[in-house]
Amino acid sequence: MTDQSTHARELLVRILKDPASLDMSNWYVQQACGTTACAAGHSALLMGWTPIPLPNTNRIDMFFNPERTVIRTAASLGQEFLDLDDDTAYELFHNTSRLPLINILDRAAQGEEITQEMMEDECDVWEEHPWGRADNDAAFFEAVSHLAPRYLTQDEIDSLELIPRRM
Repeated sequence: MTDQSTHARELLVRILKDPASLDMSNWYVQQACGTTACAAGHSALLMGWTPIPLPNTNRIDMFFNPERTVIRTAASLGQEFLDLDDDTAYELFHNTSRLPLINILDRAAQGEEITQEMMEDECDVWEEHPWGRADNDAAFFEAVSHLAPRYLTQDEIDSLELIPRRM
């Protein structure tokens, strides 16, 4: 397994264990009802980086390293974690919704390299799907329920909350 494959699997498992925590429209958001993050934000957390709270906002895009000596963006950490080139990272973190994302991570976890072509293929599939690119909760949670048995134990599947977390 390549680092990208291993890390894609780690990221996908994290998302599958708490699918309501995935929000591709924000790097990281912390509220009383729970925390959400995009793929890059989740990657930063998996790397052990800590979100940096900013005054007057609950949205965060900067993280401290574990020693608290370096500050980086969620996007740069996600790019490093998944070993992506600049263009692929930009597309994945800025222009991909939840449905194609989890399928991209699934394919990468199985050994395919994340490329522009893979992302275009996945986005095309969802554009042709009856739900379209609307990335609605029902479609996302249905996709999660289909992928979960491949990556999670039965106890983890039984504890899934397949409901959205509204911020």
